[in-house]
This record gives sequence, C-alpha cells and structure tokens, in this order.
Amino acid sequence: MVKSNHKVIGIPVPDKGEIKSNPAVFFDEMFEELVIKKIESQNQKEKEQRAEQMEEKQIEITALKTQWKDLCDIYLEAFCDKHGYDAEEDCWVNDDPGTIAMISDMFVSMDNMRYDVDNNIPEETYEEWYWKSLEVYELTEQNYMNYESFCKGAPDIWTDERLKSIKEAKFRVEEAKKALDEEINRYKEEELPEEF
Repeated sequence: MVKSNHKVIGIPVPDKGEIKSNPAVFFDEMFEELVIKKIESQNQKEKEQRAEQMEEKQIEITALKTQWKDLCDIYLEAFCDKHGYDAEEDCWVNDDPGTIAMISDMFVSMDNMRYDVDNNIPEETYEEWYWKSLEVYELTEQNYMNYESFCKGAPDIWTDERLKSIKEAKFRVEEAKKALDEEINRYKEEELPEEF
C-alpha cells in the first residue's frame, strides 16, 4: 500500500480517501502533471542540446573567421610582394579582411588581388587597369571594364584617342561655363536704368 507522503515521479500521492471521492478528476490531474513534467524535462534537454550546438557552431565560426583572415593576409602579402608594394597590417578597409585593401594609394579588391596572384598576371597590368579605370570614371562617370576582362584582352571602347577627345570637350565646356558665369556676373554688376 502506498502512503500519501511518497511521490511518484515528483507528484505527491494522495491517500485513498482523496482517490475515492473523485477518482476521474484525480487521475486526470495526475496524468496532466506527469505530461507537463515530461514535456518540461524534454524541453530542458532540447534547450541544453541547442545551447551546446550553438556553442560548437560559434567555435567553428570563430575558427573559420581566423582562417579567412589568414588566407586573405596571405593573398595580400603575395600581391604586394609580386608588385613590390609594402603590405601594411592595417590596410584592409574598415578592418574587414577579404573586401578592399588600400595599397600604395590604390584600392584593391580581394577578387582582383586573388585573380592577379592566381593567374600570375604581369606586374604592370594592375596599375595600368587601375589608373585607366579612374580616368574613365572621372571623365565619363561610367565604370570601366573589370580587371579580369581587361587581363583577358576584352575590347576597350575607351581608347586613348577617345579619352583625349572627351578631355578636350570637357575643357571646352568648362571654359564656356566660366565665360557664361563671367557674363552673368558682369550683367549683375551693371546699373539698371532708372525706369526699373
């Protein structure tokens, strides 16, 4: 016979009088409490397992970030050695390895750096492409072809002759604007007739 001070799975066992007075309610309540305790126990175990998994993933992510930074720094060093640049430790823009590096007054993307190193592109090619890209954008506000296309010999619509022509046209426009501004200022300075 079970005494009322014993517990079954953490639930107090009532005496026989309580069971006899309303057995259906008693067993329903007891079953409900057992189910709740079982679910709570399972939920706690699942939470602990998820916490362990998250901790393991965080360790993996930290290791991957370290490996990524090391790999990016290796490419950066290889690119700088190849081109004779100084590889400074803090040259990654916004301290974000694998994005853009500031090297010898140039911004170099990780993609271009990797392509250059992996394909052993001739040393002078990157600077030639970089400065032409800047010139084209400055004159036309249009992007120049990407580095890989340039290296593979894609047709270049921005020939030296075309850029020279654009420079001359831009100069003429600036001179005309300057002349226009001077004329407007001279008009503003003239005295208006009294009838106005």
